[in-house]
Amino acid sequence: MTKVQDLGVIERVDLREVWNSEATDFTPWLADQIAELGESLGMDLEVENQEAAVGSFSLDLLARDIGSNRPVIIENQLELTNHDHLGKLLTYAAGYDAGVIVWIAKEFREEHRQAMDWLNQHSDDNTEFFGVQIEAWKIDNSRVAPHFSLIVTPNEWQRETKRKVSGRELSERAKQYQVFFGTLFDALRKTGFTNAKRAQPRPFYSFSSGHGSEFKYVASFASGGSVRVEFYIDAGPGKKEWNKNKFNAIYQRKNAIEAEIGEPLNWERLENRQASRIALYRDGTIEDHESKLEEIRNWMVEKLVAFKSTFSKRLDDYELDADQESDIT
Repeated sequence: MTKVQDLGVIERVDLREVWNSEATDFTPWLADQIAELGESLGMDLEVENQEAAVGSFSLDLLARDIGSNRPVIIENQLELTNHDHLGKLLTYAAGYDAGVIVWIAKEFREEHRQAMDWLNQHSDDNTEFFGVQIEAWKIDNSRVAPHFSLIVTPNEWQRETKRKVSGRELSERAKQYQVFFGTLFDALRKTGFTNAKRAQPRPFYSFSSGHGSEFKYVASFASGGSVRVEFYIDAGPGKKEWNKNKFNAIYQRKNAIEAEIGEPLNWERLENRQASRIALYRDGTIEDHESKLEEIRNWMVEKLVAFKSTFSKRLDDYELDADQESDIT
């Protein structure tokens, strides 16, 4: 008979023993661990601001879902949920026109869980409400380990039914995009490239660079029967000069970058646009046969991983003065 080893005892830890204050302890910790929360939600999240102002109130965390480019508001509560925080959540959602609304709490009252479910049932396809329970556990004398549990999530079956009833059912092409990117996410998660799980019915998807929202990796079905993988530079409105300076600095490393990627790249400064990009193209459309789509998917995975390996380690070198000019065009 096999000897049974001594087993540890799992013990729940009071959240206040780990984070004494929501504002000064938990929120900064969560900002640093935003990737773990994103993994639970099936998204690539990046923090934009802590204690973001909404009139005379302050939102705990303002983030962004990189893939869908939707604002994400996150409200924390290390206690049982209450009406006050539910009201704040809706106020913050309106203030930032949020696409993703996340309420993190120690425990959810049944009436608040039902309220969040009702909001998911009656919101549009671009607005999602999540209820997340935060727990802390340890085994014997081990270090404390946090754990996110999803209590409320959008119900895709209900949304699909609502679309049919309202006559807004997804087109066949939109459904094809959703399926394609869903399988692309599955393949990319195996490489550690992304946490994304929730594909949108559209022809492109952006992925976090891990170096701020100014830099993204994008996979898309482009116009003219081609697909594209790109490194995208866009710091937002009013930052065109900043974007072009960053592009110029990266272009200075063109030979080394292309040698590492293993092929020439398309260096698109995009003079008449705010953003710039560095890309690779190949032929393909969403209407191709499944065997061709699998080939495209494999190509996207290979190139996205190569882009991240090549560009990420160089990004910290591209800190240029805002007024620096270059003769590279």
